[in-house]
Amino acid sequence: MFGSAFLFGIVVGCLTITRMGDVWGRKPIYFSGLLMHIIVTCVIVFSANVTVGYIMLSGMGYSLTMRYYIGYTYNVEM
Repeated sequence: MFGSAFLFGIVVGCLTITRMGDVWGRKPIYFSGLLMHIIVTCVIVFSANVTVGYIMLSGMGYSLTMRYYIGYTYNVEM
């Protein structure tokens, strides 16, 4: 289930975030992805609840979309 939650976050991120990067700009989406990843990682480290772990892993997959896919395109344009 942990791997499925992570991949679910990536799929949802690819369906929503990539378009937001085109509309709102890649720089704010990229930096919000970095911030989201830091917050999600801290919550995962200090949480003992499995349900919160699943939710945060899907959030980590979502932030991965912001950091990798939007970040790659942002850096190529630079």
